[in-house]
Amino acid sequence: MRASGRNGKVGKTRKVMAAVSFAAAIIMAGAAAMAAAPAAAPATAAKPAPAAKPAAAPAPAAKPAPKPAASATPVTATAPAATVATAVSATASSAAMAAPVTAAPVSESAGIKIDPYYSFNWTEAFTSPSVGDWFVGSNFGTSLGGKYTFNEAQAVLGMCSLQYRGPGLKTQEGREFAERTIDINTMLEDRWTVLPNYTVRTRALFMDEMRRAGSNEVWGHGLYDFWTTGLGIAQDFAVPGDVGMVGDVSYQYFGFPNYTDLLQEFQTGGATAEQSGGLQDYNNIRFRADSRFGKIATAWLGWSIQSYVNAKVVSEDGTYSKKAQLDNVFDVGSALDLTLVPAESGSKGAVKSSPSLGLTFKTSNQNFLRFKTFGDLHPDFIKGYYNYNQVELSAPVRWIYDEADDGGTSSLYLSLDWIFTSYAKRPARNDLGEFGSKKMWTSIFMVTPGIAMPLNRFTHWNIGYTFHIQNSNNKFEKFLPYNFQGHTVFSSVDIAY
Repeated sequence: MRASGRNGKVGKTRKVMAAVSFAAAIIMAGAAAMAAAPAAAPATAAKPAPAAKPAAAPAPAAKPAPKPAASATPVTATAPAATVATAVSATASSAAMAAPVTAAPVSESAGIKIDPYYSFNWTEAFTSPSVGDWFVGSNFGTSLGGKYTFNEAQAVLGMCSLQYRGPGLKTQEGREFAERTIDINTMLEDRWTVLPNYTVRTRALFMDEMRRAGSNEVWGHGLYDFWTTGLGIAQDFAVPGDVGMVGDVSYQYFGFPNYTDLLQEFQTGGATAEQSGGLQDYNNIRFRADSRFGKIATAWLGWSIQSYVNAKVVSEDGTYSKKAQLDNVFDVGSALDLTLVPAESGSKGAVKSSPSLGLTFKTSNQNFLRFKTFGDLHPDFIKGYYNYNQVELSAPVRWIYDEADDGGTSSLYLSLDWIFTSYAKRPARNDLGEFGSKKMWTSIFMVTPGIAMPLNRFTHWNIGYTFHIQNSNNKFEKFLPYNFQGHTVFSSVDIAY
């Protein structure tokens, strides 16, 4: 049983880090403005960075596989990641590896090249689920940054982004349709080209997320608000035969300033409320290896170790043991960038597909106690309750039916996505909440057709529809739905420079 508290020291640290992020954004905005002022618009528009997936970051030298803009809509929110750490680490790493750069530097002085970057996305969606009422959700985000190249061997990349995600159908367990989040993300990376085929990248990042699960929460006081800061280092290798490899190691600290444990407060009579807070805080160490094979295939392998600072493993007698909670998350996968039908001229007439397959395995030494009533002396004890295996399959196809003189393309697309999660030791519940003998599983299938059109060389407009169907053998849906269908119609505008 959890409730929201407040950790003063962590709250102050979080505010300071958020202020630093805003200051960094202002500095980068000024630098980008000064760099762009004396120069004409670049000949070719910079492409927006592809939506990052927790387990689908391409190697830096790889050409990002095209994805339909539908990935920005509320209905196709990030697939259920193993943990927040995996998602955040992959997002930062992907942003660093696929850093957007204009076709030519817009400012060049004394050998220093400055490539500014700006992007903005706005999505409006109407959703009608089979459970609950229909609703309208909005997503919008903006990114500002630049790449400063000092010489052929040294460059610095800075990026700051602000993202708002409104109500929508979620694919993460335990997330409500009405949930909203605000993310502030800042990343700074140094790139050192040691040899023509060997580059070392070191980065620092900070992220602050505020979450509102319902109308009873206010921004900044959400139970699952968190902030994270960390460091990472990656090494990029180019191997003869058009093969690229990346090795990445990162460390992050995750803090949840409003999270507290009511059970522990009740057991101690409320005398140690401060000690029962911070139970979600943890250290995360992540190892990741990426490989690129030519221009059509990528593969990755990742391992995250989450060591909790204060959380202890719950025992069968309802007390906390001295053993600290420890989670391990393994992810592996591959992706292809295929041309099914060659283009007639340029890109027009081409049919392309970028299928991907990802596998995630999570193990945790944390257990679960279910109390049927308050004061229950014989609660249900489930060992390994949080362990699961997950398969994520995506098969998008797009047909480029027109190409403008400035290189912008119009396309029709169809995306098929399937996410299947099975829990190794968690029993499914019946409609009364009683545990059964079969293990729990959840299946999510989404179909998204749409059309993407350029308004000009910097702006694209996307219209689409998503059919979302979720099934599970868990029938206890008093608080959250596990079996439902949903329909979403969306429209989005993307601007990138």
